[in-house]
Amino acid sequence: MAETRRMTELDGLRAIAVLSVVLFHYFQRFPEFYPYGDSLLPLAGYGNLGVHLFFVISGFVITVSLRSGNGLRGFLLKRLLRLWPPLAVCAVIHFRGHASDRQRIQRGGAD
Repeated sequence: MAETRRMTELDGLRAIAVLSVVLFHYFQRFPEFYPYGDSLLPLAGYGNLGVHLFFVISGFVITVSLRSGNGLRGFLLKRLLRLWPPLAVCAVIHFRGHASDRQRIQRGGAD
């Protein structure tokens, strides 16, 4: 099995990005639920920058992956094999839920 090199610095940056977004949503996004949130942690107002940080990290990781030697075809195949199965499972769950909701509505109301 091939050894993969993991950049722990990127994990740290991901943690910072996650925390900034979570803290933004907790302290800043819903002031009607947390009226003193913006004064408790004013830095949480910059949580939108966490999303931008994720995009920068993603661009870097994609570039490194493409340069790793597998080429574009190998890169796309790996992404497809990694992302498609959970996408398919979530789509089936989602559309089955909508189908049951539609049937219940057509029967005349909520159960």
